[in-house]
Amino acid sequence: MREVTVQPQWNEIVLICKDCKRRNDGPKKIKTRAVVAETKTVLRDRRSRPRVVMSTCLGVCPKSELAIAVAGSAAGPRVVTLATLTEVGKAVLLLLA
Repeated sequence: MREVTVQPQWNEIVLICKDCKRRNDGPKKIKTRAVVAETKTVLRDRRSRPRVVMSTCLGVCPKSELAIAVAGSAAGPRVVTLATLTEVGKAVLLLLA
């Protein structure tokens, strides 16, 4: 096997848990794809846009909330939970600050 080194176009990654929605006690008013779309909209004007992806369980499992994590930032990995779609912009900017 040959090892190849590639430099990605992004330096941070935003992980949005899609398993939170599937739980019985998961959020009722938030759709994961809507959170991904809103996150991308919020980050559109940033100079260095992070990669936004849906992931499997992040291991936080907040009751009636959705977990979002950021990896690769200078502050290290961080996680925040959301109860409503209106909190997405503020939460993502807080994580990336």
